[in-house]
Amino acid sequence: MTNAMAPHKSPIEEGVITMRMRQNKQLEYKQQIIGNLGGFLGVKGVSHTEIQEEIKSVAKEISDQLKMDIHHPIMKSYTRARDRWL
Repeated sequence: MTNAMAPHKSPIEEGVITMRMRQNKQLEYKQQIIGNLGGFLGVKGVSHTEIQEEIKSVAKEISDQLKMDIHHPIMKSYTRARDRWL
């Protein structure tokens, strides 16, 4: 049976598949962040000239919250993703 199935066996290793799936998930999350951030900035009424500074401000606000609250919702998402993908 093994010899009969040999021509149909994929040469791709499991680790390569896992790596590609992880890369695809990273891209998906990044696209979601960009889309949500763009929507957030638009709804907030940020002008084109202020976008970069506002993004820095939002990132700093989130970072500062994480320093003070280890139970921040980001940590739950982080832990879940880390445990699943690493």
